[in-house]
Formats: sequence, C-alpha cells, structure tokens
Amino acid sequence: KRCEVGTWSSSRAGRCSTCEGGRIPDTSQVRCTLCPEGRFAVPGSENCTDCPPGTYALNGSWTCTPCSDGHVPDAGTNRSTCQICSADMFVSPDKQSCIPCILGEKSRAGSTSCEPDYAFLSVCLTCFVAQFGAVYILVRRFRRFQRIIDVSKVGGEVVVTMLQPHGIRNRIGDATRVHISGTGHFLLDRVQTFQARALDQHRLLLVVPDANMEIASSMGSCRVLFPRDIVDTATPVPVAGMSAALACLAWGIIGAAYLSGEFDSRAHKRMLFMMMFICVAAA
Repeated sequence: KRCEVGTWSSSRAGRCSTCEGGRIPDTSQVRCTLCPEGRFAVPGSENCTDCPPGTYALNGSWTCTPCSDGHVPDAGTNRSTCQICSADMFVSPDKQSCIPCILGEKSRAGSTSCEPDYAFLSVCLTCFVAQFGAVYILVRRFRRFQRIIDVSKVGGEVVVTMLQPHGIRNRIGDATRVHISGTGHFLLDRVQTFQARALDQHRLLLVVPDANMEIASSMGSCRVLFPRDIVDTATPVPVAGMSAALACLAWGIIGAAYLSGEFDSRAHKRMLFMMMFICVAAA
C-alpha cells in the first residue's frame, strides 16, 4: 500500500509517518530528505518552500531566519547566510539586495538608507563656482567691444575716449593692438587696427598713419585684439592670471577631496571624471 502524499514508510515499517521539520519525503516515499539551503519545510510538508524576502535558511531548516538590519540574503550561497551591505549602499525595500546610493549621498556599511553627503556636495559646488568664474571672466573680456564717446586730436595725437574704463595694462615700451569701427571717419574705419597706449582709465592714444588729418567724432566702438584682450587687460591682475588662479583652485579642491576619500564610491568616481573633463575642456 502506497503512503499518502507528504508521508513516508520504510520497507520494514507497517505504517506511514510524516517527516520532521526541514525534511520532505523523497519521490519513492521510503525516506525523508533535507531541504536545501534557502528553503524550509514544516513537519508534514510535501515540498520545501522558498524563504521569504529578507530571510535565510540552512540545510534541513523548518523555518527561515530574518536577516538583521543592514543585511540581505547572500544569493551566492543560495540564501544560506546573510551578507552586510557595504559602504555607500543600502538595503532595498524588498530586503533582497543592496542598492547603491545616488550621487551626492553616502552611507556606512550595514545601513538601511542613505543620507546627503554634504562634504562631497560642498566640494562639487566650490569647484564648479571656481571653474565657472575662471571661464566667465575670460568670456567677458574676449572680443569685448567698448563704446567710444569721443575721438579727437590732442597735441597732434589722436585720442580715443571710452564710455567705461578700458582696463588696458600697458607694458613698458609696448603698445596694445585695438580694433576701431563705426566712428564715421573714413581713415579710422578703413584702417581699423591701430597701436594704442593708455593715457588713463578712459583714454587711449592711437598711432595713426596720417596724424595731420582732422579727426572729430563722438561715436564708434573699440575692441582689444586677442590675446591681449585677456593678457593685458583687467585691474589689477590680468584676466588670464585670474582665470588661471581660479582654475588651479578648482583642481586643488578636486585633488584634496580625492586624497581625503570623498570620491571612493563608484558614483562619486564618475562625478570626479566628469569634473576633470569639464576642467580640461574649459582650460
């Protein structure tokens, strides 16, 4: 006589019995076999049941044991043990796996949630501000046109007066090349490019081919030619120097943060590479 489902009987026994917890009858119903790791069976069970999320079981278990906080079942060992979630990761809502923290957040090993990484965010913000400043001051000076409010002759020399300070820093024995346009005077608008020396913050002395010609105008624009527009302009430090200083500051911030371990997580390392690319592209 064959035993009922979920029971077993040895060839010498005359009655059928249920298997104890953690075991189920084999297909021949002549012995009980252990449930594998990650599965369990209560006494009298026909089949082994998978452990619910967030729990684990050893061979022959009749119940599953919950993983402690910050731990998840180890899929590599068939849910026979629990593993701790590493730093910058947290336990998923279904307690099945560890999930990486998003960019700008961090966590300690065994955490159930992530928290904002204010140090990393401060590093990024400071670096971007410094890099933005480095690029912004270059862009403001590069090919900048300034309005001319007067063109006249003073002592036989042509003098151009600007509406705003021109910011040209003359080196000893040197002059700066400027582009003049829109004055309405055929000589200035035809030649366009002149050597100029700063008389004061608003006036420039132009070297013209024919200084004997009468010149009088109250309009036009002036532009310092590249690269003098970023090398020899600004007060008191040239624009290029200020930009280089800010760029070095950004790189210094990145280097200090990297050495202090702020970019140890995978997401933060991707951010580091992106910041380095931005700095190199801006440079």
